[in-house]
Amino acid sequence: MLGIEFAHIDSKWMLLDKTGKVVKNFGCIDAYTLLSVLVVNNDGLYGLINLDGEFIQQCEYLSITQPFCNRGNNNEKHDVLLLQDQKYKYWLSDKNGNIVTSRGYSKIGINYPHYYHFSNESYNGMIDLYDRIHPLSLTKTESYHGLFDMVNIHEVVPAIYFPGPPDSIPFDGIYADGIPVHDKSNGIMRCKMVDSKGNDLIPFEEGYTDIGKVPWSVDGYLIYAQKNNKYGYINIDGVVKIPFKYDVAKEFQSGFAIVGYGDPNQCYGDGLLYGVIDQHDRLVIPVMFSCILRVHIIDDKVFVYAQLPNTRNEFFIYGENKKVCKVAENVSLREGHNENLTCIDGEIRKK
Repeated sequence: MLGIEFAHIDSKWMLLDKTGKVVKNFGCIDAYTLLSVLVVNNDGLYGLINLDGEFIQQCEYLSITQPFCNRGNNNEKHDVLLLQDQKYKYWLSDKNGNIVTSRGYSKIGINYPHYYHFSNESYNGMIDLYDRIHPLSLTKTESYHGLFDMVNIHEVVPAIYFPGPPDSIPFDGIYADGIPVHDKSNGIMRCKMVDSKGNDLIPFEEGYTDIGKVPWSVDGYLIYAQKNNKYGYINIDGVVKIPFKYDVAKEFQSGFAIVGYGDPNQCYGDGLLYGVIDQHDRLVIPVMFSCILRVHIIDDKVFVYAQLPNTRNEFFIYGENKKVCKVAENVSLREGHNENLTCIDGEIRKK
């Protein structure tokens, strides 16, 4: 109602019009304001009163809060309310207190300054969704996943999808306007890509069983995809750029990607061997390693830190000189860590 506002005067909550006249006096109630509503606490349960002075949500919720944005700034909050019911399910309402989610969720990925948080019943994970896609939030009900638009305040993708294989984080890699969505109906995994409005960019009918992350800058980048149990690479429009011929494929970084042949379920040994390709599908590092820990570019040349079959505890450097050189004993290198890269760079230059 235009010009109406809540006021706390002499320990009493009231509704005042624009002239300061008392429209409604609620008396001495335990309450506080959030957005355009009054949050009322009655014996530990919370409800909502709107600017018409009416209860729009009865006092039956365990908590009602206004979640922070994902930028890490505690002064910035979403224009929605997060409600937890007595079954420990979560709902979202708009700024006027009207429920905008279609059902209660086990987790809704908001209310964390730095990360959107989500979980299934046995595993917790966090993903930073960045300012770039700030309107999106992860939602979850039981073992299903969906997306919620925190700016336009509506469910973008219904919560009917599973995380992707193998046990990947749901909707991992929301870096651009392309979001991989996995579904497992009747035991069959399928994958599509949607935009931030929920529209199909690459539909299920294309037959993909896995689609990788969309990078920050889409121009010139390729996205791995799986079809008929083989991996290849497509662009954001779904055009195949590298044929489906690999048993394993990873993301392109700095123009290069790790690919492999063999049994994807075998991490080490002769069952799965890795190499590196460029964006034209040229092998820059032959498929000969049981594990490639890192691809590194030094002086415009490609090198890998890798392991040969049956040498699990030994690390090697391999590059354009086509020589396999053992890394010095004092160099520590672990998968996913950047430690001692300067030392390793020196080792490469000496080789």
